[in-house]
Amino acid sequence: MDERQRLFEQLVSEGHEGRTLEYKRSASWDDTRFRLKLVRTILAMANTPDGGSIIIGVPEATGVHVARPAGMMPEHVATYREDLVKDEVAKFASPRVDIRMSVEHCGGGDYVWIRIDPFDALPVVCKRNGPDLPGGAGLCAGRVYCRPASGRPRTESVQGEWEMRDILDRAVELEIGRRRARGGTAPSSSPAQPADLAIERFNHEADAVEQAASGDVVDRICAAGYWRFRLQPLREDPEHAPGIVELQELAQQLRISLQGSEFPPLDSTLALKRGRSWAGAEYASPWRLVCWWLFRSGQFLSIQAVTEDHLDEPHMAERPSHWLPDVRYLEVVNAVRDITGWFLYAAGLARHVGGYDSGAALSLELRGCTGRELAFADDRRELEPPRRYDDDLVPFEHSYDRDELVERSHDLALDAMCEVVQHFGWTDPRDVLAEDQARMLGRRT
Repeated sequence: MDERQRLFEQLVSEGHEGRTLEYKRSASWDDTRFRLKLVRTILAMANTPDGGSIIIGVPEATGVHVARPAGMMPEHVATYREDLVKDEVAKFASPRVDIRMSVEHCGGGDYVWIRIDPFDALPVVCKRNGPDLPGGAGLCAGRVYCRPASGRPRTESVQGEWEMRDILDRAVELEIGRRRARGGTAPSSSPAQPADLAIERFNHEADAVEQAASGDVVDRICAAGYWRFRLQPLREDPEHAPGIVELQELAQQLRISLQGSEFPPLDSTLALKRGRSWAGAEYASPWRLVCWWLFRSGQFLSIQAVTEDHLDEPHMAERPSHWLPDVRYLEVVNAVRDITGWFLYAAGLARHVGGYDSGAALSLELRGCTGRELAFADDRRELEPPRRYDDDLVPFEHSYDRDELVERSHDLALDAMCEVVQHFGWTDPRDVLAEDQARMLGRRT
């Protein structure tokens, strides 16, 4: 038995449909309603990361029951030809969809097996209307059909921004890969090392997702000052990359709670969002506005509002009464908490995710700083003279050995915080910041 036949028998015996597997009862290609529903599923599977398979001759399962292979009626099998299937799909698909059709024999029955490749450049759009079908299952010009990653296996038009963004992210990654391939043989005076290539890919991965992000929370974060925290392994480890469900579990298992804040924010009321290569969330509370993404590559990215810029907004905390109304502040204790929390979370990722055995690159940026002053929410603590920064960006970037990051994460966070506040002209902050951090870690849950 060859590998193709072995795969087919495995798919037939699977018993349950999935995102990349659809069963269909025996039916003739001449059945218009059946044919158009088949085309609709083919368009959707072309927009799925791994493509998919449709097997005709296995009645769909109902409820908790397993689908039982039955085979096709001989008169139905005779109506299928690969050229007919391709021609019908070509009427509706733009760009074209690569499909292969074969008749397979298994367990005493014959089946039609249609294999659909994922798009290799642009998402597949339906380019013309088909006849109306009951239940809204027809084909509509301009629609992008998909197979949702969650819920029961089904074909539907794209319903929301995150599904569309997932498809567009994949198109962007494919284009990046093609551009790299075209320039891959060009000579270089300083050849890129493996870590350099990994960081370049991770940068593209994170930038594409961040640039596509939209919505109320993202808009509120980027409208004022915000932190951008990114952690990257120095080695790609695709063989051990977790799946999307595993990513969600990993985010749950490794989260840190510090002074009442979670890193990353994750609770039972927070709906996780998922892309092809990441899981993440948007979080809004009276004290925090955060968006974060954890990638299958092990990379982590978070953007978080400088809360002090949003005080007194609806549903946000009140501004300390001793702060001047026309001054933008960075509250020191909040900053210590946030930087420490993200470093502790980074240590957990480095400990559990492959690729970090070669080290980690960590970058921390504070954006929207022009005219910002350091301050304490406690009116008994005052910085004299005022510590002010007049540039837009406070950068911090460092590479760490994994063991160093795991074993000294709170010390490294303190180093980063000291470097940040020194931009504001506070030259000897370590003892004060260390005391605040120690109090937090003492209350860590």
